[in-house]
Amino acid sequence: MGAALSGVEPQASDHRMYRVQLVVTRLVAGFSWLPQSAYHSSVVVDDYECYFGPDGISTVYSPKTIFSHAHLEAGPTEVVEVGFSKLSGTQLRELLQPFFQAGTYDMLRKNCNSFTDCALFCLLGMRLHEKYRSLEAVGATADDLFGLVQVISMGEYAPNPKALSFNSAQVMKAVASDNQAVFV
Repeated sequence: MGAALSGVEPQASDHRMYRVQLVVTRLVAGFSWLPQSAYHSSVVVDDYECYFGPDGISTVYSPKTIFSHAHLEAGPTEVVEVGFSKLSGTQLRELLQPFFQAGTYDMLRKNCNSFTDCALFCLLGMRLHEKYRSLEAVGATADDLFGLVQVISMGEYAPNPKALSFNSAQVMKAVASDNQAVFV
C-alpha cells in the first residue's frame, strides 16, 4: 500500500501506554500580507514516527532522528511532548490507513498536517493547533475560488481529485463513532 514500516514495534497490551510527541518544522515564512507560515508535521509514538505523504502513511523507527523532518532546511524542528496514549504507532497507522491511502496526498487539501490533526485526535482526543494548518486552508480556498495557487505555482500545483472531498472532521467523526479512537 505504499506505507513504510521500519523496525519491529512492540505489541500493545491492555496496560501499556505510549509516549506521544508532536513534531513540527516551519517550512517557509508567511507572505508579508499573511500572518501564517507553512509547516510540516508528524507524530512520534514511542520512537516510531508516523507521517503522511504521497506514498500514504509511513511509520519509521527513528529514536534519534525525526526521519520526515531530517531533510528540511527551513527549520527549526520543534518536538513537543503531548501526552500518553493506549494506541501504538502501528495501531494508529492501521486505524487511519483507510482514510490516508497512497496517491491521495494533496499539498493544500490532504497533507501531513491533515494526518497529524487526525492522528492527535485518535491518540489523545486533541487537535493540531490551527496555526499549523491555517496557510493551507487559506490556499485551498483561494485556489477553489480563483485557481490562485495553480497560477502562482505556474502550473506546478494541481489539485489531486482524490483529495477534493477530504475533510478531517469527517474522519474524526467516523473513527469516534466506531469507537476506534482510544483516549486516555
